[in-house]
Amino acid sequence: MNLLQIEGTDLFLSFWFLEIGVTWASYYHIRQDGSLFRLFKGIFNDRIFTIPLLCFIGLTILSDFFYQNPNLSYAKVLMGLLTFMAFQLLLALLLAFLYYRRKIADQAAESQALRTEDLALYLDRLKDNQNSIRKIRHDLNDLLSLSQLMVRDQDFDHLADYLDKLSTYVKEEMPQETSSNLADLQQIEDQDLRYLLMSKLLEWEKAGIPYHFECFYPLKTLPINSFDLMRCLAILLNNASEGRQAARPSHEEMIDILMLADDQGLEIQVTNPSPAITVQEAKQTGFSTKEGHRGLGLTNLEEILSAYPNALLNLTYQEGRFHAQLYLTYL
Repeated sequence: MNLLQIEGTDLFLSFWFLEIGVTWASYYHIRQDGSLFRLFKGIFNDRIFTIPLLCFIGLTILSDFFYQNPNLSYAKVLMGLLTFMAFQLLLALLLAFLYYRRKIADQAAESQALRTEDLALYLDRLKDNQNSIRKIRHDLNDLLSLSQLMVRDQDFDHLADYLDKLSTYVKEEMPQETSSNLADLQQIEDQDLRYLLMSKLLEWEKAGIPYHFECFYPLKTLPINSFDLMRCLAILLNNASEGRQAARPSHEEMIDILMLADDQGLEIQVTNPSPAITVQEAKQTGFSTKEGHRGLGLTNLEEILSAYPNALLNLTYQEGRFHAQLYLTYL
């Protein structure tokens, strides 16, 4: 029997079996070539491609079904098309929902992996410092016992010289107060803000960018919305990094970050080497010290702070260094 003479449900099922056969044959043929298989696998994994393809196949089968049944009333044809369009819409929404849910989950997993890596690096550094201190403390008792013998022998001249040398030796052997000073991050109770700072500081450290970070007192309460504060801090840090890169300073010149929290509010100071600029230039939309880049950082910073009457931003440039001071008081 001619396939085109089959009507109704038989034709619908026949097209589906034909489509499955063609798909399986194409899959088997493409799999013989590894590169083609990877290419087509990537294409068919893309929902943007898959949804129109499925809809086209379904519309083709539905159209042929109506063509082979010319006696169907227009009402039935219209109802069939509307049913198909509704199914198409629901399918597209479902696949889009699944796609974006998986995308969000992947982004969260990637972010968690980066946080875990930063925390591991931070903990390794603390462990190394702790081991160094433990070794010095173990030997220091023996070294100090010699000073007790000198006191008994009243050899005070030798004692003074010995203690001076011992003090110098201990300072050299003890873990130095690194410029990173990541221990000060524990002063920040807001976890998201602390992770933002940690990720940026470790990023600079990996890139060989020298910096000095200090947070003297515990920061328990944020004066403004936490997301706005994180945006402001990220802008200041990115601006400092780009400014230092454009200035091409010596290796010793570093970015200084200071956070001072008290009962009145929070002060953030960021100072970095910078090429000669004026404050008005730095505030202009599109200005950037990064070559080939249109900067929006400081402009966005002022827009964010304009919503807070308790915020004050002070920008200055002096002797090759750009200073940004942000004052946030509690309302």
